[in-house]
Amino acid sequence: MIHGREIKVMPLHTPWAFDWAEVLTIKHTDGSTFETVLNLLQLGEKMAIVDQGDEEIHILLDKEARTWREMTEQELERDRCAWDADREQLKRECREYREG
Repeated sequence: MIHGREIKVMPLHTPWAFDWAEVLTIKHTDGSTFETVLNLLQLGEKMAIVDQGDEEIHILLDKEARTWREMTEQELERDRCAWDADREQLKRECREYREG
């Protein structure tokens, strides 16, 4: 128990065999849940992508509730727009650098 919360852990596969991961219950947007494993690096981020075989699920750390949940469509769209803007900015900077 850490801070009154039980943390389930399990060993990782190679190449992370000497590391650890936390088993988390993730809440889907429809209210259902699933379990997944996040490693130490993923746990340090506010967002992660979970491979569920036939689909990827984008999850977000809800800091107020201290739980992970599936991102809503609105959150995904907001992030896609930000990524697109970042990509366009990088293209402009590369063009400007080449034209020098």
